[in-house]
Amino acid sequence: RAVTTALLPRAAPLLAALGAAQHHGRFSRRFHARPSFAGQERTWRADRPVGLDGVNRSWLPSPTELEAQPLVRRSKQFARDLRNWGRYAKALRCVACNAPVTEVRTPCVGLGSLVVSFAQAYARAVAAGNTTRLVQDQCGWFAKDQSRSCSELFGCYAPSLQEACPPEACGVLAKPSGVKLLRKWGPTLHFSAVLYLALHGHLGLNREAPPPLGRADCAVVHVRRGDACVNTNRRCHSNDEYVEAARQLKDAYGLESLRVVSDDGNLPLDRWRRLGYDVEVLSRSEAYDVSRSVAGAAKSLRDHFPEKRMARGELGPTATQDALRDMLGPRTLECRAFVGSFSASMSKAIFAQLLIRHRRVPPFVSVGGCVRQARFFDADAEEYPRCAASPPTEAERRRNRAAALRERRERFGRVQNRDTLRDPPVCAARLLGKRGVLAVAGADLGAAAATVFFTAVVNHALHAERFDLLPWASLGLADNPLVYDRGRHDGKQGLWATYFEPLESVALRRAFDDGTIADPRDPERGDVVCATLRAPELCAELDTCPRVASSVAQFFNKTVNASQVPVFRKSGQWRLWMHKKAPWNVRAWYYGPKRTLPRNLTTYNASWFASQRSRAHRALQKYVRFRADVVKRAAEVLDALASSKETDLLAVQAGASKCLVGVHARGTDADGRRSVQPVEAYVAVLAPVCSQLGSALAVYVATDDVAIASHPRWRALSCRVAVASGVRRGSDGKAAFEVHKDRHATNVEVLTDVAVLSSADALVHGASAVSEAAQWLAWPPVWRQPCGSASGAY
Repeated sequence: RAVTTALLPRAAPLLAALGAAQHHGRFSRRFHARPSFAGQERTWRADRPVGLDGVNRSWLPSPTELEAQPLVRRSKQFARDLRNWGRYAKALRCVACNAPVTEVRTPCVGLGSLVVSFAQAYARAVAAGNTTRLVQDQCGWFAKDQSRSCSELFGCYAPSLQEACPPEACGVLAKPSGVKLLRKWGPTLHFSAVLYLALHGHLGLNREAPPPLGRADCAVVHVRRGDACVNTNRRCHSNDEYVEAARQLKDAYGLESLRVVSDDGNLPLDRWRRLGYDVEVLSRSEAYDVSRSVAGAAKSLRDHFPEKRMARGELGPTATQDALRDMLGPRTLECRAFVGSFSASMSKAIFAQLLIRHRRVPPFVSVGGCVRQARFFDADAEEYPRCAASPPTEAERRRNRAAALRERRERFGRVQNRDTLRDPPVCAARLLGKRGVLAVAGADLGAAAATVFFTAVVNHALHAERFDLLPWASLGLADNPLVYDRGRHDGKQGLWATYFEPLESVALRRAFDDGTIADPRDPERGDVVCATLRAPELCAELDTCPRVASSVAQFFNKTVNASQVPVFRKSGQWRLWMHKKAPWNVRAWYYGPKRTLPRNLTTYNASWFASQRSRAHRALQKYVRFRADVVKRAAEVLDALASSKETDLLAVQAGASKCLVGVHARGTDADGRRSVQPVEAYVAVLAPVCSQLGSALAVYVATDDVAIASHPRWRALSCRVAVASGVRRGSDGKAAFEVHKDRHATNVEVLTDVAVLSSADALVHGASAVSEAAQWLAWPPVWRQPCGSASGAY
């Protein structure tokens, strides 16, 4: 009785829907951008362009938040902006372009200070559209160093500030690109780009973007001592501070390697090793260890400065080259995390280079000073005015207030004063004004991933709204044996929260955002709003709502605590009735009582499916959000389809595509229980479209059947056809969960397919819960067609 909704009305409307793709030569905005999947919000919490507020003395986000920082989340845009800025800055250095010259006069100071002070002036010059020339009297760093036969920094130890280039390269100067990077990404990143370009002559954009931070990555530690230990205007940081900073990095990321640069030979190497680090000292202490004669009381303070000692020949014949190797050498810049002092110029230079080399803000701990000092030529004396919490501007107050609200909202939204997510959300039910909580326990024992995660949840949500209840996902092993993995789902968050945000958290966030519930968490207004609330338990850090012990979960349809919020758990027989026979439920295809179905079950009834999909979409919008890891996996597939990249895909043809057609071909155990179409039927629909659009069209085939995935007819199509590789599929009439025992991996693969298919510009599919889940998420597709105006379901 089930009928395939695919393959009707065959190719002509599909051509009409996609035909415009070859005429407007740009990516579909919805397809090219990261998908939002039923309202999933992926926002970066920080206010500043690169995710720092300027007064950070340490920045150790979680690995997930580290990958969500703006420079990673908008990596393509950042790389493009950096490349355009680099062309502009390189043109300024071109002799043929005759750009105005800014002369920078820098005294002979410490080597790190010399580099940072020049870079600060160079950054101002680039923003003004000028080239730069360093004018400096004879300096001991270069006159006394015997490793090079020259007496200046640029053109000898570092690339020249002027270079030859063809005249056509000067055309880029007609655009004001010199300030775009500064305005868009902020002064710290602009300074870092200038410093990296000055020291290396390029921006390293040919290097692949690094993968997420892992245990095998190293951290670099810069220990500044020397004259800082005898200068009352400087701070000489103890070994304890550097050991504690390294411990924080170890606890946050489990890094195994530590590389050290320092002007001091007295380092806590054994203490770092006891933390579990493999420690490597990069500095040659015999070359420029400035601590050796610090105790000379007869010398004035200035005589202890490293540039003075270099001029007297006390730091070794190759001290300059050794120091620069520590500052900009590959062994230093390979590291992905940083410990140092932003009051020390060498630390500033290393941090700035790490930011540009890896194209992301590295995790860091500063034992002195804050990140705002990184772009200034100053030291400890300027730490207070730079890093003090000065009175914020009105705009900063608004941003800080919004950030505080989000943090308190999310902290409360995660568990709502429960011990675990397995406990009923009675507090959330009270805040939302619900009569009670309805436990979503599953559909039936034979239900697989799409039915459990979408059909059952949607129908429970419809029933809950009818009786003014709050749905709560309580999916256990006994009721969901085909999707439950004890090794993954027995923890505090359970099955549902492994892949989705809790239903109650999404409902609360929606209520707070649309003003349904008054929000008393404004830190500026405190508890004043509590008097106007119907739920005063929100006040006082939101922790007075009665807690629910895990032991009450066994009681069905009874009062669970003093707040008088009942929790209803329906029997398996009722859930089976709801799924199969309830007259009000949402169905994925033709099944259930005859009075709820179209009269003709052999054809595709568009109005019947539209009513099912619109009702399901409203429920999903209100309660369902994917977790970030599912979104990220789907986004990687979409990015690969939209470009020439072949990440985790087996593509018949390579090349970028502008439009996406999703195909879901259900096979295995569905054959015999509903209409299952052969591959030839799908190919017959796709062939005319592929012939017309060619490589402008990407076809993503999602299937649960090995035979369908490997069918040779897909290769007969002239467009780009991609099938996910390494996916666990069924064969010989057996479903994937019968062949493979890794329930978690199978769940992730199914949910990824649903998310990708929901972002397609058109969908060719049969009767299945997976394809309908994608329709529910993307509904209504008629208004989301970037390649035409016809419906996207076939």
